[in-house]
Parts: sequence; C-alpha cells; structure tokens
Amino acid sequence: LGDQKLQNVMVLQLVQFESEARLRDEIEKFWSADSSHGALVLQCDAKLHSTHLLLTREIMRESERAYYWASIWSQRSLIIT
Repeated sequence: LGDQKLQNVMVLQLVQFESEARLRDEIEKFWSADSSHGALVLQCDAKLHSTHLLLTREIMRESERAYYWASIWSQRSLIIT
C-alpha cells in the first residue's frame, strides 16, 4: 500500500464471536449497501482458529455473491425502466 492510508477499515477479531449468526451479521454489514467500509480485516490465530477461518471464508463468499447479484439486478432494473 505504500504511502496510501486505508480509511474506513472494518476489523473483526474471530475470537470475539460466540456464534456463527453473530459473525454472519457482522460480515453482512460489511457487504451492505449502507456500509462505508472499504476493507475488511479478519484477525485470528490461524493455528487455533482454522475451522473458524474456513467458516468465515464461506460466509464471505456467500455475502459477496449476494452483494454482486443485488448490484447487477439493481443496475438492470435501472436500464429497463
């Protein structure tokens, strides 16, 4: 990144989440249209939390797909109308 400064970074520490639902909610907040966050940083100990990392990766993929599909459909509706 060099001299660039990251602004609006969302940081999630996996050890703070006691349930998958809570983690999913926080990740979905990042992908929501209302979010002003430009980057998401996940902090964890990979040796201790490898299962959590795999789960988090899947949640991220699901949320990302939903975000892009919603973006595509909203753009198409604007073109059609």
